[in-house]
Amino acid sequence: MTEPSIATIFMSLQAIKKEIASLEHLLTSETLSDGADIQDLLLAYEDAERELRDI
Repeated sequence: MTEPSIATIFMSLQAIKKEIASLEHLLTSETLSDGADIQDLLLAYEDAERELRDI
């Protein structure tokens, strides 16, 4: 398997950051009904961001 290019890593990080911001916004929503699921997703995205930064 080939290593991802710097551009691919950068674009992935940008997409993850956008999704993290979206999930954080959902956590503050007054109509939130599945906070635990959203929190789990948020943690998964944050872990993925850390992994990509370590490449």
